[in-house]
Amino acid sequence: MNIANAQTFTDQLGDVQSQVGFAQTDAAFFVGQIIWVALSITGVLLLIFVVYAGFLWMTAGGDGDQVKKAQSYMRNAVIGLVIILCAYSITRFVVGALG
Repeated sequence: MNIANAQTFTDQLGDVQSQVGFAQTDAAFFVGQIIWVALSITGVLLLIFVVYAGFLWMTAGGDGDQVKKAQSYMRNAVIGLVIILCAYSITRFVVGALG
């Protein structure tokens, strides 16, 4: 492939990116978006665990083992929330420092 063909290919790729809506962005922004999506999915899973733990607790009907199980889920969900918030803070700082 000669240089002229490579330049034409690069120009065509840029045209396709602009038509599709993908602007040329830096790697830090792209990595930040991937991490943001992963943390969002983890947050949704955390919410599901909290709701499930609340359901177990409300339907325990005096069963001590089920209440302890629900409390364990709730405690683990709160620990997960703290970890998610720390990961978000660290990610935001690092991506901000890179970009």
